[in-house]
Amino acid sequence: MIYNSISKFLKFSAVATAVMCASAQATIVKIETNMGDIEVNLFDETTPKTVKNFLWYVNNGDYDNAYFHRSVRDFIIQTGSFRFSQENDQTEERTNPIATNDPVENEPIYSNIEGTIAMAKIGGQENSATAGWFFNLDDDNDDILDTQNGGFTVFGQVVSGLDIVQNMGDVDIYKAGGAFDELPLQNYDSNEAATRENLVIINKISIIDPSEDSAKNLSPVVNTEIYELNKELITNTKSEIEKFITEVEGYKTAAETAKTAASSISSEKAEIADTALTKIEETITELNTYLAPAEQYIADLQAAENNNENVLSLIPIRVEAMSTYSDAFDAKTVAKNQLEIAQNAAKQEDSGGGSLSALLIAAFGLLIGRRRLSKQPR
Repeated sequence: MIYNSISKFLKFSAVATAVMCASAQATIVKIETNMGDIEVNLFDETTPKTVKNFLWYVNNGDYDNAYFHRSVRDFIIQTGSFRFSQENDQTEERTNPIATNDPVENEPIYSNIEGTIAMAKIGGQENSATAGWFFNLDDDNDDILDTQNGGFTVFGQVVSGLDIVQNMGDVDIYKAGGAFDELPLQNYDSNEAATRENLVIINKISIIDPSEDSAKNLSPVVNTEIYELNKELITNTKSEIEKFITEVEGYKTAAETAKTAASSISSEKAEIADTALTKIEETITELNTYLAPAEQYIADLQAAENNNENVLSLIPIRVEAMSTYSDAFDAKTVAKNQLEIAQNAAKQEDSGGGSLSALLIAAFGLLIGRRRLSKQPR
């Protein structure tokens, strides 16, 4: 069912924070830390927007003195959001947030497995990556991160220094509150204030190989789960809308019965039920208009598959499909509310006080329906 797929897709991820854009001209970078050096081969050719985004921060020096502020044992170790530095009129080193550009578009082509580097995001916001990023510490991360929040974009892999990354992940973790509630600290005495020496800190990130095709000899694991999930959401849109139509046709039958009963009570109640029935009939017409675009989404999906295109070609189709599904769901909800109005009109009441209220509700529902009908799907 599409509901389960949506839930899986939007599930709030434990990896959150923010980052975006500028000139990409590199492929292998060296990350110099106080625990050792790490070399990462970036996927310039297949995740170009994300790499361009990352390199903007590198070239701007934003990651110099950045520290790993979040570590989850056997899962991830995250940085890119805070620096330990002395800036502007500050008199000593302290934690300073890294200023971010606009978010970068998600490119979830590869799988989150051990030794890969991926962008952090805000939970529930698919295209929210800015400056934050993390190392994946375990091969099982794909089970969690490949589909959550639209999938987390892997944009490179460690080619030297994986042992350093794992050593970072083994550093003791302390609760410092807020964004620092999983803070890795080395040789730390909890009775003392943490210093630079306690942090897992990046001294500098530099480009050591500017060849954009240096990843051609690598074989990163493709994120097949996000591909299949996008495919499922696109394919199921039409069948879900057909279910909505069947449900609303049932509402119509029930509303017709309610109208007959309301007519035997009073003309006012009959009018309320008739207004509600009209809205339900209009909803059936509206829902049928969504079938053509739903069929087109399936055709576009099949064309993408025939051309062996990756998930980036499916994402815009899925976005349109989910928008159409959402409109159809809203329409069905309006129809269900109208059925309730019709059925309430068919009930005997001691006074007519409630009838005027029901009439106003029905009129309001009709107004909403007319406004919705003016919004035709593309």
